[in-house]
Amino acid sequence: MRPNIPPQNRELHNALSALGGAAATWVNTSRLQLALSGLGVTNGVTRVAVLGLGSQGSAQRLARRLIADPLAAEAKWEAALSMKGAGAGAVLLK
Repeated sequence: MRPNIPPQNRELHNALSALGGAAATWVNTSRLQLALSGLGVTNGVTRVAVLGLGSQGSAQRLARRLIADPLAAEAKWEAALSMKGAGAGAVLLK
């Protein structure tokens, strides 16, 4: 059963659906299904994982550089992420 796809997402949904059928051998079907389900909502949420190979600190610095607004003053979450010891474990930014 096909969900009601918002008009602005219909073309991309159709293309990804076709990709799943035409290139099923080369496409990770679980990731494709996750992308397709995200297109079925009007106000979708974007989730991004940043993983560090050597340490969590490098992943946190990269996440900060990707998300922070360079033209604005430093936000509280940036300061908390920059603090020494913030690299001790995983961090969830919302």
